[in-house]
Amino acid sequence: MKPNCKSKFQLGLMVFLLPFMVACLPGVGSKVEESSSTEGQITPQGLSPEDFQKAFRRASLIFLKRSPDLEQLARISSKEDYDRAIRDLVDSPEFISTMRQYHQEFFDMSGQTMGINYNEPANLAAYLIRENRDFRDILRATYCVNDELETGDCSSFSREPEAQATYAAGAITTQGFLHRWVSSFNFERTRETLKAFACHDYPDGGDPGMTGAEVETGVHTWECSNCVPSCYSCHSTMNPRATLFYDFDRNGQFNRQPANNVATQTDTETRSERTDLLIDGVAPRFNGRVMANLRQYAVEFSETPKFASCLARRLTLFSIGGGLNARVPDQFSFAEDLLQESNFRVRDFYLGLLTRDEYVRH
Repeated sequence: MKPNCKSKFQLGLMVFLLPFMVACLPGVGSKVEESSSTEGQITPQGLSPEDFQKAFRRASLIFLKRSPDLEQLARISSKEDYDRAIRDLVDSPEFISTMRQYHQEFFDMSGQTMGINYNEPANLAAYLIRENRDFRDILRATYCVNDELETGDCSSFSREPEAQATYAAGAITTQGFLHRWVSSFNFERTRETLKAFACHDYPDGGDPGMTGAEVETGVHTWECSNCVPSCYSCHSTMNPRATLFYDFDRNGQFNRQPANNVATQTDTETRSERTDLLIDGVAPRFNGRVMANLRQYAVEFSETPKFASCLARRLTLFSIGGGLNARVPDQFSFAEDLLQESNFRVRDFYLGLLTRDEYVRH
């Protein structure tokens, strides 16, 4: 049946109006405009502009000690914007200032008293971070860093400056650290080194230490069972490391031949010798290797898995506002691998950590 003229007219009108009718359907008219930009869109990982803004606000409060202004937050509407803002954060002087303050609290020392600069360990940490150097130099540096974050000679070697290149061991041979943790037999210096760089106290189960026959039992009056001191589990590793500090006197000076200021004292404040800790003629060992001096121990310790694990743990906890003794959330299990990939450069590590989806979601 052939269509009449009226039907032909109606059909032609519908064909003519079809493009306009389609354009009016919901969501169709803005499709081209929306596809021209990714601003404000949910990422494939399900992150929104609000997620990035919230994460940056947290990072700013922790690392810059201030909240970003509304204008700065408004500029963060995509992952690219967020990553750019994080890079600016880790490159800022405020970030370095926060890192120095954090390490002052971490080392539990700051300020200057009676000619001793207790900022030295934190200064070294801040310098390594600012220069984006291998943070293992916190135990390997043969220089000290002043309050202006300038490198120079260490006050701990002022009596024997030529010994600095051979015996300096970063933070633990700064005069501030040595004087802060002075104690009988150097046990405080030894314990605080392990706490700071292995995140645990004695005993050190990973180190076989010394045999019972090599450890001097006269350090304390120990109860014996089958002639094995009850404190041996700690002192098998503590004693050999403590003997390495005997080259530094109670003022924190490198001084192998001290006069009035003895290197180390016993519990009764009499002069202590290495033979109070190890049997005469026994050389201290760390992980089975003989240690010639404190620097050799520090350098080798900086290469251990415990050092890497401890550093990654505390840097991660700080980034999320967790305490030193808190548990690292499971989603940050990648942190130690990230530290290794960053070659122990803290700024690179934080740039990688803070831009991860896991941090944004946390």
